Amino acid sequence: MFKKKAKTYADLYLRILQIGKERLQSGITYNELYNQLKQEDFDCGNDCIDLAVKHWFVESFFHVSNDIEIYTGINNIDQHKDCHFVLRGEHSLTLLDHQKSKNNLKIACIAVAIAFIGVVASIVQTEIALNSLKKSQESSKQNIEQPLNHESSKISPIYQIDSLKK
Repeated sequence: MFKKKAKTYADLYLRILQIGKERLQSGITYNELYNQLKQEDFDCGNDCIDLAVKHWFVESFFHVSNDIEIYTGINNIDQHKDCHFVLRGEHSLTLLDHQKSKNNLKIACIAVAIAFIGVVASIVQTEIALNSLKKSQESSKQNIEQPLNHESSKISPIYQIDSLKK
């Protein structure tokens, strides 16, 4: 069985494509792939998983050989385990799409963090502005409530009326 600790089988399939991309120039044999997966702590043992990986390998890679013996796919992969295979173009593009989507997810997380920081900054700025306005209003209220200290405030209202009559 192929299994990496705390990983899914999708991770295994993804790793197979990554290995294929790394070995695009020289190609890779099934046995080389199998041994590399074992070195990376993928365990072997389950025939069903082994068959699924063989099928994934056959679907994802094409046979590169000048052998006279005809390669027909999953039916005779066991006779071609030491032949070189190269990652197919559509699977290489799928791998690139996967990598782009992971990058887009990282960018989206950064954008969310920046937006959150912007919201927090906006809230803080609003609080500061409200506190400033409140202090300004309190100061104005105190100025209005203070009695006037200049001379005209000491003149009696009767005197003001008499002076207007003249």
